[in-house]
Amino acid sequence: MMLAAAVCLLVGATSAWAQNPCEALDNGTGTVSLPVSQSTALDCFYQDPGSFHKIIGGLNGGDAILALPAHKDFNCQEIPGSCATPGGNLGGEKEIFSSTVEFQLIGTGSLSGFQRTISVPADCETHTGPRNPGDPIQDFETDMYKLQGTGDPDFDLLRVTAGTGFGLPSPGRTTLFDQGNGTYLVESYFDINYTIEFEGAPNSILEGLGGTTDGGTRISITSGEPCDDSSDNPCRNN
Repeated sequence: MMLAAAVCLLVGATSAWAQNPCEALDNGTGTVSLPVSQSTALDCFYQDPGSFHKIIGGLNGGDAILALPAHKDFNCQEIPGSCATPGGNLGGEKEIFSSTVEFQLIGTGSLSGFQRTISVPADCETHTGPRNPGDPIQDFETDMYKLQGTGDPDFDLLRVTAGTGFGLPSPGRTTLFDQGNGTYLVESYFDINYTIEFEGAPNSILEGLGGTTDGGTRISITSGEPCDDSSDNPCRNN
């Protein structure tokens, strides 16, 4: 049995991100290397702070686990400093990289009192459409083609799957704005469809529970620290 959750990211230019834009360095060719990483941008990540997503598959009636995901820590797997090679389904490039999907989990109903932050290592592949390096505004399609991660010591199984390549369409868009100082303002989103599968570990509050939850969300790029449910960095309630 498994626990499913929406994991792909959407990046969009919305007022929610106006105070925390993502900025990335010109890679020397008049554009930005994707995905934006800690080597090119300061703590940029994807998140939808507008609501928690409910995990209900395999739980008792009236119970839910509220999950707030953040997608971060992008690292190239093939070419250090450059994840991109020509190809993909959009006629531009494909990027292969590892990342972390961090979840804030809060139990409700009989699971009240269950609250954890977990980090799931993931393997990812994104595809991007053509762009014209050097243009002051570069706007192009993106696609979260594959995202899958497994692992957490408090679960016998915790697996997150998203992306077009898994039959879970996750289109998006990225826009780069040249700021004239060697940096670009990055606006990006993915409309992610996802599945979260889980099995509770023995001697945990989730022992004997397990199931699959499917969903979708838009996660947009921002910078700083992922929002959580703390008083000093709260998420909007939903």
